[in-house]
Amino acid sequence: MTKFPDHGIIDIFKDYPRRDVILSFVAFSRLQRFSVHYKEFYLSSIQQSSNLDNNGTIRKRNSERIIASMTRKKTKNQRISYINKGSIVSDEQLLNDLAHYSVFANAAYGWKMRLLLSGKLHTGNKKVLIERTGVEEENIVEANWKAKTHLPAYFIVRDVKRKNIVLCIRGTLSPRDVLTDLCCIADDFISKDVIDSFRDKNTALFKKKFLGRAHQGMLQSARGIEAAARTKIAKEFASHPDYNLVIVGHSLGGGVAAILGTMWKNTFPGRTVYAYGCPCVGPIDTNPTNDPSIISVVGEGDPFSTLSLGHLADTSRALSQLCEDEALRSDVLLKTQGDIKDTSKEDLQWCYDTMQKIRIKMKGEKFYPPGRILYMGGAVFGNKDGEVTLKEVSTEAFEELLLHPFMFDLSRHVPNRYEYALQKLYASNEQIQISKEALQ
Repeated sequence: MTKFPDHGIIDIFKDYPRRDVILSFVAFSRLQRFSVHYKEFYLSSIQQSSNLDNNGTIRKRNSERIIASMTRKKTKNQRISYINKGSIVSDEQLLNDLAHYSVFANAAYGWKMRLLLSGKLHTGNKKVLIERTGVEEENIVEANWKAKTHLPAYFIVRDVKRKNIVLCIRGTLSPRDVLTDLCCIADDFISKDVIDSFRDKNTALFKKKFLGRAHQGMLQSARGIEAAARTKIAKEFASHPDYNLVIVGHSLGGGVAAILGTMWKNTFPGRTVYAYGCPCVGPIDTNPTNDPSIISVVGEGDPFSTLSLGHLADTSRALSQLCEDEALRSDVLLKTQGDIKDTSKEDLQWCYDTMQKIRIKMKGEKFYPPGRILYMGGAVFGNKDGEVTLKEVSTEAFEELLLHPFMFDLSRHVPNRYEYALQKLYASNEQIQISKEALQ
């Protein structure tokens, strides 16, 4: 009988009594939250004071774009969310592009998703594409709406107004897409043109600059898209030399787009990737995770932003420790039973130190969203009065699977959510710009 690898994931429901598992889940969830609170309100202030110069001014560092911490709040519907503090994105052109191409990523799902999410019936996928994006039929280069294993559905169009060739890759919709998602171990890759142009492939420089490592199913899908679409896109550039390439996708499509963008870095220089609701694609310090030409938009509470085999393995190890150490679990539950705001600094520090000790055994190979990560929060649903926020945060913000009752809320991953929020954000930013110009 074939024994499947466990990838370091401990089957806690099999190994421990259900009561211990539930109590450990509660204890670890609280421990995460209380240690984050300590880091936010105490540890960060200590670190900040240690970076004062002789004049009492905080030294400027390269970490200005790096996340400071994560803090917890409850929304009106009492969902638990973690808001990342990072630098606010105010680049008007970037906001415009993100809002514009979120429509393309949504349109890639065709009439079925349109019917499911909005109740609007359409006569076909092409009609949805034309109506939603404004692309004329003569500018549709290719549209493949039927996914195969390791070959997601996709379309190629000319965005004439912006002078872009757009390759849009669909996210998970069919059973074959699910099979791609399940091939979630890591695999190394390198683009063919780099192999041919670089002689010594054993040097550290080669591995650092060109060697990638990514989700196996997404990598195979990127290779499938490359084989199917590369020649067609090259012909388009031969006819439109002043155009640029934009690769777009939501969910699985965003992950495939990120890997493909890395593979085509030399093939199509200047290409840009916009990935919406992008899942965890590859390990840290490898491509495409550290490729700055990829823009990943991750919505607040999107469950796939911290979900990989490494995340699950680490979480199961932490829960296993608490299942086995009843005394430690009891101490955690005792020190975190009150309101977090009323908890003493000493107890908060104890939570932080305990969390650091537990993390020593959390060494799974975790995947992360790729490229520059823009964290979208605020009124991302139908709240007309609320504001949508977009902040650039560091990859490290997604290194841990945070446990809470709504951690697998799939409604926070749907493409409509991203399109609505980004359209709203750009519209509000545009109004601000108009107001500033009026005052000048």
